Amino acid sequence: FNDLELSQGYHLLTESSHPITVNTPTVSLDRTHLYPRLAGSNWTSYLTRSSVIIGRSGVNGKTCPDIDFGNATKAVSRKHCEIRYSHTRERWELIVFSRNGVIVNRLMKKPKDRPVVLQTGALIEINHTRFVFILPNQALKPMDENTHSTQESSPSVNAVTPAADELSEEGATPDAADDTAVVLDQELESAVIQLFEKYKSLSTKEILKELESVYTKKPIEKNNIMHLLVLSPRFSLAPTSINMSSKNSDCAKWVLVPNDTSTTSAPPTPHACISKSFDEDDDHPDWMPSTPLDHQSQPEMIQPTPPIGSVPFKSMPLEHIYSIWTRSSSFLQEAEHEERPNKRSKNNHDQGIYIYKSWFKV
Repeated sequence: FNDLELSQGYHLLTESSHPITVNTPTVSLDRTHLYPRLAGSNWTSYLTRSSVIIGRSGVNGKTCPDIDFGNATKAVSRKHCEIRYSHTRERWELIVFSRNGVIVNRLMKKPKDRPVVLQTGALIEINHTRFVFILPNQALKPMDENTHSTQESSPSVNAVTPAADELSEEGATPDAADDTAVVLDQELESAVIQLFEKYKSLSTKEILKELESVYTKKPIEKNNIMHLLVLSPRFSLAPTSINMSSKNSDCAKWVLVPNDTSTTSAPPTPHACISKSFDEDDDHPDWMPSTPLDHQSQPEMIQPTPPIGSVPFKSMPLEHIYSIWTRSSSFLQEAEHEERPNKRSKNNHDQGIYIYKSWFKV
């Protein structure tokens, strides 16, 4: 988990009751942010391919799934479930094969159920082992299995990998997939927020105890509260609790994140030109003004037109010449008024007419 995910408490949702062996390809550190991943308490699998099989290995290691639960228990099938990317619908889905089922977001899913659409924060549990599905901020579309023919992979992995026609033929996957989305309970979230109006920080156990007296609409389980605290942007772990494990989640301290809606961007200036602003990793340009928005454009002072040649204002109408002098006089009045606000400035209107007449005495 990265620092942000640790502060949100994702690691407190995970728990391993079995030693997990990850057989998916490794990813260099500079590319880990591009791929979705399955994150457990002490393991991580980056989904670089369009299909990942989760199950247990066979006797003598004849078959080896991508996420291997070992062969110590028969509660996990050799091909327990599959996490697959649908190129048609551009989403990740979980398909259950084992009769023992898979718990996704606290709901049991069986083989006859529709595929589950996976989103960031989806909590997956198989035989008391919990891990989280996390989508990247900038994702690469996973490649088909056929494009990975040059990649090194053991024959044992290919033994449990679905055939090419099974991967490409999405007719077996219903179009109306079971969208078990991570939906936060708004009423429960509001009840927890109200608790932090009285306390600066609360532990998971204290939150459960306080809710027993104020929230009586339905029973509250610890797993529900933990999932809410982790996924809601209004809560965060206290710095002293970030290094805690899921075994100490009852004692983990939580704080309320301020709901800052006061920051607004300044409107563009009237004379700002609109231009495209491209980002290196963004295919969609944003329209942004080419001038900075944090500085207001200052109005330009209109300066009187200087005389040209021996005869000033030659070939100019009388009304235009008079307007220039009156405008320059008004600017002088404003400047004098700012320097001496308690004194009245003398009107230069007559002076402008006198200068105009004197210039045309030829």
